[in-house]
Amino acid sequence: MTGYRLFGLHVSIPFALTSTTPLSEPSPIDVRIVEGQVPARLDSATLHGDYWQAAPGVFLMHGGPTVGRFLVEGSDRVIFQAVAHFDRAKASFLLTHDVMASVLRHRGALVLHATTVATAQGAVAIAGDSGAGKSTTAAALLQVGGRLVADDVTALVPLAGGGLSVLPGIPELHVSESAAVALGYSDAKHRYPHRSKVVIDASDRFAEGSQRLATLCLLRVSDRQDVRIQDMTGLAALDSLLDCVYGPMSVEDIEGSLAIQVEVTRSAVTRVVERPAAGWTALEIVGAINASPPPPWRPPRSMLTSPSASDARAV
Repeated sequence: MTGYRLFGLHVSIPFALTSTTPLSEPSPIDVRIVEGQVPARLDSATLHGDYWQAAPGVFLMHGGPTVGRFLVEGSDRVIFQAVAHFDRAKASFLLTHDVMASVLRHRGALVLHATTVATAQGAVAIAGDSGAGKSTTAAALLQVGGRLVADDVTALVPLAGGGLSVLPGIPELHVSESAAVALGYSDAKHRYPHRSKVVIDASDRFAEGSQRLATLCLLRVSDRQDVRIQDMTGLAALDSLLDCVYGPMSVEDIEGSLAIQVEVTRSAVTRVVERPAAGWTALEIVGAINASPPPPWRPPRSMLTSPSASDARAV
């Protein structure tokens, strides 16, 4: 078993990850990944997709014929049933993305499908549909002094004095090969054969600790000919936030994370950045993200004191 630091947690894993280096010093284990038998299906599943099933406190992930299956049990245990001669790179990717996202949800975090970069103005979480330019924008932010916090999986937990913290993921950024070439990342490599994107090693541009969330950027492609920004508040911001969640969330999960959702709209700027389908540059998006915002929206007291809001737990 090898220990790794993933999203602020000491995770014990029965195989070597391809994405990050092991811990050099011992520390208490937060999550154990163990080898064992994993069922092919969950009889109690209330949610399901093509490759996964979920029930309260349980998540089953099918990694395909070259990996095997993962079963997340609660907040601190995962069973991995590997096939013979499994694809370690693909298993590493699934574990650090879908599997850890489920663990983090079970620990009370709100997990977003977003890439987060720490900037001088605070942490910026960049969300959007596939192809919107999330990773390209994040790579451009690294070039102007930003530090990578998390790629693809952004886990938010409440801070004691108000505000939200983004937990640090792993020091790699996945971008298209064309974006890597355009931005001058000549050392980007194909680390995961099952994916078309290349990986930028961000070890020297990585934020080791948690970062306070300042901005949630919703990047969208439009038929406009220029880059347009619009800051969202209130219920519109909450609705847009739910479009960014990573992985399956039941109605109970959504209600349980209400306090964190409201805190996003209260303590951070929710900014929509629309870009044209062609003829845009990553630096234009960076400038739109960094433009001065208006004061964040303050929700009614009734939203902050609802029964669901008081149940949110920190990781």
